[in-house]
Amino acid sequence: MRIRTVRDLGALVRDRRRAFGWTLDELAARSPMSRRWIADVEAGKPGVAVGPLLSLLSVLGVELSAASAEFSADAFLDAHLESLRHETP
Repeated sequence: MRIRTVRDLGALVRDRRRAFGWTLDELAARSPMSRRWIADVEAGKPGVAVGPLLSLLSVLGVELSAASAEFSADAFLDAHLESLRHETP
């Protein structure tokens, strides 16, 4: 899943929680965060602190990685495909 906004991150949290079959209350019981805080994350509320969010993602078994958009595999593939379109046979 590509994460570009806080809303995207909230959707990831919600989808992962649901994949476990957990309610908000059940996730809150498994993490150091409150139900309200988790609901705010899932709603894409801006200003969520990164430290607690990383802890929550850990509970959900999610690891984050980052890539520069200009050097991502998708960007490389797009550029390569575009160059192939302009090649003459």
